[in-house]
Amino acid sequence: MANKEKELLEAIERKPTITNDELAKELGLAKTSVAVYVSRLLKEGRIRKLGYEVVDKRKSTVIGAVNKDVGGVSFAPLRKQDSNPGKVRVSVGGVGMNMASNLALMGGTPRFITAYGEDEFTDMFINHCHKLDIDISCSKSVADAHNATYIYIGDEYGDMAMAMSDMEIVKEIDVALVSSMMDVINDSQVVALDTNLSRDVIQYVLENCQRPVFIDPVSTTKAEKLEGLLGHVHTIKPNILEAEVLTGMKIREEKDVYKAAETIVEQGVQQVYIGMGASGIVCCSQRDGIKEIKPIEVDVVNATGGGDAFMAGIMSGYMLGFGLEDSAMLGAGASAIAIGAESTINYQLSLEKAAEISGLSLEGIHYE
Repeated sequence: MANKEKELLEAIERKPTITNDELAKELGLAKTSVAVYVSRLLKEGRIRKLGYEVVDKRKSTVIGAVNKDVGGVSFAPLRKQDSNPGKVRVSVGGVGMNMASNLALMGGTPRFITAYGEDEFTDMFINHCHKLDIDISCSKSVADAHNATYIYIGDEYGDMAMAMSDMEIVKEIDVALVSSMMDVINDSQVVALDTNLSRDVIQYVLENCQRPVFIDPVSTTKAEKLEGLLGHVHTIKPNILEAEVLTGMKIREEKDVYKAAETIVEQGVQQVYIGMGASGIVCCSQRDGIKEIKPIEVDVVNATGGGDAFMAGIMSGYMLGFGLEDSAMLGAGASAIAIGAESTINYQLSLEKAAEISGLSLEGIHYE
């Protein structure tokens, strides 16, 4: 965040009823400059309306799935059609749940809107949210329903070899539910969606949300739900295959990744981060152009939660006023920490640790 923009926001925090004329006089700015800064703060969700009311720092809303994650990592190269010795763990997961959890671990105050059932996993989910202080008061409890379940098998390196998901309960997150929650959703600095939601729900939120919306396409099939909607998306994080779906182009080499990023931005997305696996991230924005971020080298224990942690990192970076490149670095740091744990969520993650491993300084950043 620019120094004058930060000073302006601090002035509004001290006196929420301050006027443009008073801001111009206090900060030594022209009235037209104040108007530009205020417009940007409104657009970015840092203040709610002229008058002024400052949005709670790093308050986010995540809408998506919570799963019972059953994960197995093989001790040796996988053998098909055979029982493979390995380590099996049950944990709280789901794209939306993981994003909310990582946002909380990085010091944010996330609200999570989901649908959950009534089985042996329910208490585990509720206790997890209470432990991390994640607000689930707007989530829907579905009587006599099973919770969503995700089963994955990892190879000896921790990389996913195969997975299966039962996401039927996610259909309970419908337009009626989210439409009744729009005032709550808009009471956030940023909003995140996972594409396990139906297209109708995704479209409704994108067309009615007044806050920047971040989306992880999750898979090539689910990325198709975003056709014709990218103009409403603030930030998106596809991998290469998902970027092909979003752009309609084949990506065969690095220059194609750059072109895909530019194409997505041309469709109205303000920020795009394309994951290239072990090769790192290519990111692009309307303001900053294209940047490439190299991966942080760590020992991979379980790669499953890395993308969700990256999403939480770039959302945290945005809420802290970081630019495109620094947000990507913070996301890379969060991802590196996440994949060092057996479960999809690494409870050792923090904003400070993610910044340290990515080489970022938090000096001068007010993040408490």
